[in-house]
Amino acid sequence: MIERFLSFDANADHRISREELPERMQALVARGDKNGDAALELDEIRSLFIAASSRRTRPQPPHTESSDGLPGVIQDLKLPAEKHALALAIVSRPNVLRTADLTKQAYAEMRALLDDEEYENFAAAAARALKERVVAIID
Repeated sequence: MIERFLSFDANADHRISREELPERMQALVARGDKNGDAALELDEIRSLFIAASSRRTRPQPPHTESSDGLPGVIQDLKLPAEKHALALAIVSRPNVLRTADLTKQAYAEMRALLDDEEYENFAAAAARALKERVVAIID
């Protein structure tokens, strides 16, 4: 997960600033910035992930914040404008998650659209988003 988070380092300076993160993740900088330089270095990122993983071991209250689902995943990928629009159109189709065939088709289309790294990031984030959705439905 740390490697995925580091993929947001757009300028490759080994620091993650608010501007490099999707809007819904920008609060992490304020939460984890221990030295007050408005960016997260590797040790600060590790501390955030350690704190987050230790919280997961305790019972959590029911999930009340609505997930952005697959469109939120596309937002997080920070794709070029044209790819972003096409990817958003693919995952925003009505009933895209209703049947395995539609889901398979959407993943195939995403595979054709994205490069290897983008697709790998999409697939991992989509799996997490879908898992959260299932857990929310069960709860």
